[in-house]
Amino acid sequence: MFRTLIETAAPRDADKASFAVVDLETTGLYANSHDRIVEIAVVRLNESGEHLGDFVTLVNPERDIGPTRIHGVSARHVRDAPVFGEIAGDVVAELAGTVLVAHNARFDRDFLRAEFSRLGHQIPESPAVCTLVLARKLHQAKCYKLGALCSELEIPHDKAHSALSDARATATLFTDLIRRALQDPPRGRAALAELGCESWTPPSESEWPKLRATGKRCLRPPAPESREPSSESNYVASLVGRLAPPPSTASAAALEYLALLDRALEDRRVTRDEAELLFATAVRWGLSRDDVVQIHHGYLTSLIGVALQDGVLTDGELSDLREVGELLGYNRDYAGGLVRAALSTARVDQQTRASSTLKGLSVCFTGESICSRNGAPLTRSDAEHLATEAGLRVQASVTKSLDILVLADPDSMSGKAKKARQYGTRLVAERVFWGELGVAID
Repeated sequence: MFRTLIETAAPRDADKASFAVVDLETTGLYANSHDRIVEIAVVRLNESGEHLGDFVTLVNPERDIGPTRIHGVSARHVRDAPVFGEIAGDVVAELAGTVLVAHNARFDRDFLRAEFSRLGHQIPESPAVCTLVLARKLHQAKCYKLGALCSELEIPHDKAHSALSDARATATLFTDLIRRALQDPPRGRAALAELGCESWTPPSESEWPKLRATGKRCLRPPAPESREPSSESNYVASLVGRLAPPPSTASAAALEYLALLDRALEDRRVTRDEAELLFATAVRWGLSRDDVVQIHHGYLTSLIGVALQDGVLTDGELSDLREVGELLGYNRDYAGGLVRAALSTARVDQQTRASSTLKGLSVCFTGESICSRNGAPLTRSDAEHLATEAGLRVQASVTKSLDILVLADPDSMSGKAKKARQYGTRLVAERVFWGELGVAID
């Protein structure tokens, strides 16, 4: 399937091209620090997109295993696994002579380089395709994380953060994107060129370290333990999962750095040292200090905007967001100020959007309010005043023309509620209504 695309760039090598789709699970995010690979998977494709075979094994990192609840690998699982030096030759056999493919390719390449470097070997520069960046150029989506793309495109992906499942899903995503590129040749070829694949000729096998393959493998147990964090500890991660995609003008390096930020905040356990390593990684990937500051500011502002979508922000959630601000490099006082400023901006934006959506609709309230605002109970008069300010038309009773009935108790059997149900009027719980309207309540 890929032959037409490859021939555009390197016709003499089209018959030789093959692809190694790689996914790694690691102890952490920072290849040039103390983090190591704990699982590696490679899915091989030929120039026609046909599946050639899989390679997968757990790897003993010879250190703490890292976030088990994220990658699902425990110290017990890797106790008898080979160390990277014992499978380095097997990895060379899988990668030599191929174009590397990965979702956030910089991340995976950095770890592979670091592991070989620890063994005293340098691996050659190979053409690489990042499906994260490629997807942004060839497909309109709400979210470009691997799981979200697979769900939208109906790509099987049953075990997220399992290297083989992720690699297989990435391989399917890659072939889907290539089909899109071939259906729109000018756009597709330009996109691939921008990813650093102007030359599709990978280094020859002689340029790779000459290491013997051992055939050693250690596989995951068939039923990995649950690794879902609690809803409380996963608050920031839940916000990250709902972030809107970055602007289409973002560079490839910025997109991949944003993906690294998502990983860093997946379980909200980032030390100050790791925050420094985030910045060092950004610099190594070609981003300037101004680039990083701008990305961090936009990221935090987006997180706050998502947090406000339900109209409620508790003290604990505010504390979490301040902590994220600190992790992104701001001191505590400045982080708090930035959160408050971004919070104010996000609320104004949300109120503007909500007002424009609901403006002109008629609304009626029923039941004694269970909400408060600025520490004081929200009276019916207050509620009607806030709704009027937002551009809604307040009605005292339910008629057939009423658009919204706001219920203090969603199960209310008041006369207004019964009549609204009879008329088919939209019923909205009080907290939901203020959230949609962008009004902050306690």
